[in-house]
Amino acid sequence: MIDSIISKFKKHIIKHCKIKAEQYGTDISKVSVRFRLIKEEKSQEQVIMYSTCKDGVKVEDNSFMDIMHFKLNFDALGYSNIVPPFIHKSLVGICGDCAIEEERIMVYAMPNQSGEDIAIHIYDFDKWVKQVTLAELVLGNMAEQPEDEID
Repeated sequence: MIDSIISKFKKHIIKHCKIKAEQYGTDISKVSVRFRLIKEEKSQEQVIMYSTCKDGVKVEDNSFMDIMHFKLNFDALGYSNIVPPFIHKSLVGICGDCAIEEERIMVYAMPNQSGEDIAIHIYDFDKWVKQVTLAELVLGNMAEQPEDEID
């Protein structure tokens, strides 16, 4: 199940970047999805901010549903309830592991030239820190466990 969720999430990120590359008149490898931790103004609750970037510069903010391209906010399989909490926990964990202040972490999901795969790059604001797999981003330390141990 976990592999299926990660595979579908990857497919949707690539689809989003392809659509935006066409809209922006650029190559897919120049478009990325950025994840950041921010505090909502009213509640001060920490949430993930999703943005579409061109050449590493934010062009627009998006919701998780925008990235997934679900029609009419219809998420039959519940990805919007499953994936973001895992990503949030992983971002917090990456901050601790890499000594990044939570408000400074920026994660870019960048499709390759062919649009068949994505690379995940971790930044401390504008300083590159490391590359991780999509499984590590979504699952954090659980990505290192056998799937039968992940529930």
